[in-house]
Amino acid sequence: MVSKAKVKEMKDECRLSEAEIELIAERAAEKAIQRVYEQIGKSVAQKVYWFIGVAVVGMIMLVASAGEFKQ
Repeated sequence: MVSKAKVKEMKDECRLSEAEIELIAERAAEKAIQRVYEQIGKSVAQKVYWFIGVAVVGMIMLVASAGEFKQ
C-alpha cells in the first residue's frame, strides 16, 4: 500500500495546468464520439446486411415457387 506522503508527493509532481486538462478532456470527448459513431455504423451495416440476406432468400423462394429451378 502506498503511504499518504508518497501520494501527496506524486500529486505534487503531476500537476497539470487548466489548459492541459482541457486539452485532455477534449481529446477524450473526441475519442468517445468517434467510438459511438463506429458502433452506430456497425449497427446500421449489420441491419443492411440482414435485410439484403432476407431479400435474397425471398427472391430465391419466389423464383423456386414459380418453377424456374428444376431439379
